Amino acid sequence: MNIGFPVVDVLPSGEFTLTKPPDTDGLVCPAAAAEQLLYEIHDPGAYHVPDVACDWTQVAIKQVSEHAVLVTGARGLPPTDTYKCIATHPSGFKFVCIGTIIGHEARAKGQRIGHTLLARWRQILQKAKQADFTESRIELLGGDFEVTVRLSVKHPNRKALEPLVRECATASVSMAQGGMIAPGTISPVVSAFTFLQKKTKVSCLVDAGNGPAACSVRAEGGFVESASKHVVPVDAAAPSGPTARTKLRHLCWARSGDKGDAANIGLIARRPEYLPLLRHAVTVERVRMFFQPDCKGHVERFDLPGICAMNFLLHNTLGGGGSSSLHADPLAKTYGQRLLEMEVEAPLEWAFGPARL
Repeated sequence: MNIGFPVVDVLPSGEFTLTKPPDTDGLVCPAAAAEQLLYEIHDPGAYHVPDVACDWTQVAIKQVSEHAVLVTGARGLPPTDTYKCIATHPSGFKFVCIGTIIGHEARAKGQRIGHTLLARWRQILQKAKQADFTESRIELLGGDFEVTVRLSVKHPNRKALEPLVRECATASVSMAQGGMIAPGTISPVVSAFTFLQKKTKVSCLVDAGNGPAACSVRAEGGFVESASKHVVPVDAAAPSGPTARTKLRHLCWARSGDKGDAANIGLIARRPEYLPLLRHAVTVERVRMFFQPDCKGHVERFDLPGICAMNFLLHNTLGGGGSSSLHADPLAKTYGQRLLEMEVEAPLEWAFGPARL
């Protein structure tokens, strides 16, 4: 209940100790620190910020006391000569309604309700001589006995979506028993446009209350290439001897997040000896197929052998990402836990032994 914020004691060498205030709750351990390191990153060998390109490929994390870990091996490479920029623009409107279905075959009922409502809504658009939805999505969250139905659509014209608010009621009174769909809401879609801008073309100003004053910053860059290109990963190895199928969560931890329309998932082996098996079993193609039909782009894998981890980057996966997405999870917060449900073949002692704790 009394969670303390992290405290970092940085040494001149760049190494640092991560801890927390005394007499506060929370866990400070290598796994928790590694999860945070992997949160919303792209290439761990070239994580670009304005004044440095961070190289985390050789980071190591060691427990040094009950409530402290030592983080070593982080390096700073020269920055790029560009800034990462983002601009937003209006991009139509979206309508989202959510409901619950309870009872036998709840998933099948929820799917049928979603398709039926979409068909009715399209009839309304046609009669009003409106264009079709630019995008639509049906999501079922939950098990077979109780599911949450989330139905969402996009349209450039707000007025075209307004009749849908009252139409949601038909699902509660005229469709599958045991279900109720709330009226739903209409909201503007704000989409993002990302680009790189030369630092030399951006003025740097500081205003301390007396008007802006120009100041100079280094703009020449100097970044050459990602350190990931020179990482020597552990060799992938198939399991030997008797095996059994087990969930990834018994062999590793995970942390996920978003990078625009891309999702990143970091997997951290619970023990160093598990990493060769994980590199063998969790391939980029298998991850891509696991997240179908949402993953519409390619998948990259980056290795962080210092913390026995891999980072996967799933391109074109989040429906545009952020507020422009129709996904229930447009920020990929749940992707790590979803991937941990993937099954792999592992030695019997790993599948049924202490790794399951």
